[in-house]
Amino acid sequence: MKFHYKALFMSCLFICVLGQAFAQPIASYSFTTGNAAYQPLSGGTVLGDTLNEPFSLFNNIPLGFNFNYGGINVNSLSVSVCGTVKLGGSYSELSLPPIVEETGNDTVISILGSSPLRPGGDGEIRYNKTGTTPNQVFTVQWKNYNINYDSNAINFQLKLYEASNKIEFHYGEFTLDTNSQNNYFQIGLRGNLKSVPGDFFTRMIDPDTNTWATSRQGYSTYDYAIIRSKLPEFKPANGLLFSFFPPALCSGTPLAGVIDTLPTLLCAGQKVNLKLDGASAYATGRKYTWQSSPNGSSNWTNLVSQTFIPHQATYSGSTTYYRAKVSCLQDTVTTATVSINPVAGNIGANLPLLEMFDNPWENRCGTADVPNAANWSANPSSGPLAWTTLSSTFAFLPPTTGSAAVFQSGGNGQSSIPNGRAGDLELHLNLSFSPTNRLSFNFTNPFADDSLEVFYSENGGTSFESMGMLYGGARDTTNNQWSNRSYLLIGGNSNAVVRFRAYSNGFGFAKGIDSLRVDAITSVSTPLDAQFSDGARLYPNPTSGNFQLDFQKVSERKIQIFTSEGKEIDHFESKQSQIQINRSDLRPGIYFAKIQTGNDTIQVLRFVKK
Repeated sequence: MKFHYKALFMSCLFICVLGQAFAQPIASYSFTTGNAAYQPLSGGTVLGDTLNEPFSLFNNIPLGFNFNYGGINVNSLSVSVCGTVKLGGSYSELSLPPIVEETGNDTVISILGSSPLRPGGDGEIRYNKTGTTPNQVFTVQWKNYNINYDSNAINFQLKLYEASNKIEFHYGEFTLDTNSQNNYFQIGLRGNLKSVPGDFFTRMIDPDTNTWATSRQGYSTYDYAIIRSKLPEFKPANGLLFSFFPPALCSGTPLAGVIDTLPTLLCAGQKVNLKLDGASAYATGRKYTWQSSPNGSSNWTNLVSQTFIPHQATYSGSTTYYRAKVSCLQDTVTTATVSINPVAGNIGANLPLLEMFDNPWENRCGTADVPNAANWSANPSSGPLAWTTLSSTFAFLPPTTGSAAVFQSGGNGQSSIPNGRAGDLELHLNLSFSPTNRLSFNFTNPFADDSLEVFYSENGGTSFESMGMLYGGARDTTNNQWSNRSYLLIGGNSNAVVRFRAYSNGFGFAKGIDSLRVDAITSVSTPLDAQFSDGARLYPNPTSGNFQLDFQKVSERKIQIFTSEGKEIDHFESKQSQIQINRSDLRPGIYFAKIQTGNDTIQVLRFVKK
């Protein structure tokens, strides 16, 4: 099996580039390219033999000295046949490509990471420690290995230097089969990607842009290096050296920074993602220590002391204060504190929200706070919920893996629903940071004798406005015949509620929703229904269809009218300070008037057609 790194890279380029916002020990390394005579190992220990399988692993080999990798001291490594080693501990599995897999092994060095590599002829893996302390060198060598079972032989070494913690890749003779195609490898270092986004250092080698002698630093965990047998410059020259150096020793008083903005209301058991903005970046000798306190003034407890900034703590459910200490050798500075408090009552889910109705659902306070077999048709009297149900006569199917939220009275999705049965499913949303938002979902309601209606409340459910009836889909909710609908939601409030109401007039079939998504629309930056700089006003509101737009001054304006689903139904331009609009033909519902004055000022006003 051949791994096609280029295909992986191209398909994931736009979603797999990891941020560089945190202190990242491995990303802080420096790099040089050089050349020195390749010296094959003759002593030391051979791992396995020429019968080594392509995925063989050799775990927990002692280094014989302490080696600092990204601020972590290790004294052992594990070796894979596939051109990689893991520093400290054993391989949990062999993940290829080695730097791509955020769920694979951390602290991995990829000298020529590929699948499969296997020894051919007198091929072997050998390791040896040379020199005397504090100048010892540990070398791992792959001798006469094959790529993809071709009749070729490649040779390369990894060297770890005790005194400087330098990492060196040394490439020897590469004799390649002239019939070989492009072969893709990963070259570089992987740190703690599971907890520190961006903690990697890759080298990119692509025939379209550079050669092995002119490799460039990568910007993605999907970066690759190509060996092309028919072009000598697209394989490592005999003696090529890649050297990686850790950051220099930190000095002076570090910058503490401030704790990144995070939700300050959480539920017991939820994760607190602690980060810093403006803190000194990682350097050798730098430490970041996170602490917690029940009162913010005393009883501070160390949570973790580490060489990278982000830390994920578990919230206890009672008020807790957090702070960080940033140190360089003997100099330490402390950040201001931030407090996390327990939620109370219905708390809306934050955006963006994607709800596939698999198990568990998106929620605010653990699986006990979402609909399940025990409370699915009950109206919870208390608790910080994002989802609630309001029905005692019309049951909803409990969510199961891969299911939708199905409204019915029981059975297999095509049961008779007695006349007059109804039920509501409500979603509470926190839209306080997003003036305009889009709600989209799939639904099924195939018969006109039943109804499935969507309502929206801006005031926590005190009052609702209908956004429309839903018809479409198929009788059987398992056959993937669904319709799609989207709406614009007014934001700027923390207690918005979307209500889905199902109703049966007699003999009915299953009605349901699935694949629900709520996103902020960033192109409109001003709050809805606000007073703007030129005093825009829409009245009367609600309206029968005849309404007026008033402005304080004359200016060139573009006006667009949208439905609550985001569909444009009218547009025109005017320089008048008073504009009369007649749209009595509109169906009752919620609409939006988008007003653009000049090149940049955008205003959105909501109105209701009676």
